[in-house]
Amino acid sequence: MSRSRPLIGLDFDGTLVSCQEKQIFALEEARALLGLPCVDYGRIWTLKRDGLSTKDALIATDIDPAAARRVALSWTEIVETAAACDKDILLPGVREALTTMVARADLLLLSARRSFGALERQLKSLNLLQFFVHVETVSPLSGASTAKAESLRRHRACCYIGDSESDLAAAEAAGIPFYLLCTGQRSRAFFERTLAPRTIHDSLLDVASMVGQEMLDRQHFAQRPFRFNP
Repeated sequence: MSRSRPLIGLDFDGTLVSCQEKQIFALEEARALLGLPCVDYGRIWTLKRDGLSTKDALIATDIDPAAARRVALSWTEIVETAAACDKDILLPGVREALTTMVARADLLLLSARRSFGALERQLKSLNLLQFFVHVETVSPLSGASTAKAESLRRHRACCYIGDSESDLAAAEAAGIPFYLLCTGQRSRAFFERTLAPRTIHDSLLDVASMVGQEMLDRQHFAQRPFRFNP
């Protein structure tokens, strides 16, 4: 199938919206539900941004391992509820970035979520749905990066933009360039420690400007191969 415009894939959580507020809300709800003492949510978020899972971050703050497992399982059930998702905040510059990209490319939103309906509701609430020609979800359980890669290949995406190791793995498996953001689940320090010398971006707007310039180059120099340089 021919495509008149290139297609850019984007992740959602941590790429378009901050996931901190939602994750801390879900953690507090899970802790209270299980009747456990208060925890240092700020420290747990810092530990998660530094590469730990929810369970391991809890254990690192001296929570009993068995209790940490119970909280982490409950957190998984709560984090995609409407009450949790309503805590999401649009990251700075996102609307402008999407406007920049959609002027020269079609956009695919590809997120690891259990509920497509919940994601669609959020996109409508944030007034973002109109930016995307395709919206797809894959299971957040094991195999998410493989499922994302299959979607990226099927839609013939020219690149993928995300904020996690799983997003990177998906782009690499699909054989397309990846733009890495440190605005969500992982910190810049974590990526510099684990993925150096890969370029790390602090803003989707910065990435949009780079992609936009590539689109302009393609229009003005059609005889040149179209290359992204993430």
